[in-house]
Amino acid sequence: MRAEVGLLPGIPEHLRPWVPIALVATSVVLVTLSSLTLFPIEDWVMGVQLDPALPSSDSPAVEFDRAALRFEQADPIADATKAKEAGDIRLWVATGNGWAVPGGNPGRRNYYRHRYGLRYFQTSCVVHGDPHLRLLTAIETYAEQYNATILGEYER
Repeated sequence: MRAEVGLLPGIPEHLRPWVPIALVATSVVLVTLSSLTLFPIEDWVMGVQLDPALPSSDSPAVEFDRAALRFEQADPIADATKAKEAGDIRLWVATGNGWAVPGGNPGRRNYYRHRYGLRYFQTSCVVHGDPHLRLLTAIETYAEQYNATILGEYER
């Protein structure tokens, strides 16, 4: 009996053209599953997570302005203090084109992920007008102040 040698031993010849498609499909499934693990849906925010019980016919610009106002009026230091008291030291992360820990050292993001855990604002790397830019800026400012409060206590 001759030993089978080659790139795809054990796969019948008529199935070999389908191997690349199967590999791509498997990769898509694995990336999707890992994304759901790394970025849990309940923490995803398109700007912010709007209440699904309150359907809105407002334009995206109005929604962006409302969401930005909520972040601008929030107290990230009080929120971080309350979270720490409850034992939650996760840091806020803005995702879009990659991810970063606002207020943190970019070279330590994996350390932060393992040491503190992360919460995710799902944002965008594309700005859709001034209201959207206002929202992205408000999220960044909130996250920087929140994270600085957490890191300030634990990174001395």
